[in-house]
Amino acid sequence: MWLTRTNPNLRLPANFSFKDIHALFADDPTRLNHPPHFTNRCIFHRSRSASASLRALSPPPEPAPASQPEPPISLPGSERLIVVYSTSLRVVRRTFDDCRDVMSILRSYRVSIDERDLSADARLVEELQGVLGGKTKLTLPQVFIGGRYIGGAAEIKQLHEAGELKKCVEAVSLGFSLNIF
Repeated sequence: MWLTRTNPNLRLPANFSFKDIHALFADDPTRLNHPPHFTNRCIFHRSRSASASLRALSPPPEPAPASQPEPPISLPGSERLIVVYSTSLRVVRRTFDDCRDVMSILRSYRVSIDERDLSADARLVEELQGVLGGKTKLTLPQVFIGGRYIGGAAEIKQLHEAGELKKCVEAVSLGFSLNIF
């Protein structure tokens, strides 16, 4: 009538395996032919050694062909100019702010700037796409200094903060070729 207490520290396994169930139903457990047991380590070792053998027998990978560096993007006929493709439309606020910021940075150097407003002339869009050749996504502003493509607003701001933009602008305003990049 008394309840027997069980040991609380005694834990039963959470999962059970039936891999040796055939031993329970065998007539003579001593004569039972057990299949050889392989451990995971042995199987993984075989797999690893097989893949290593295949790698050793395979021919070495062909070296990648040395690609010629692409020529820099340039704007013909503007070797002594600073050309900025921008927009004056305030439809997309971020684009307008970027164009205004780039123009402000370039005007701070007190040099003449050829500003080409894409919202005023649709032919300028085709001209810019022809120059860039579809290599970059057409975002505004796009800046060319001394006929060479410099980049957009992020690149101009980065060059301005590093002091490199001043060297580029001064070289072009003095009539030197742009060999900084």
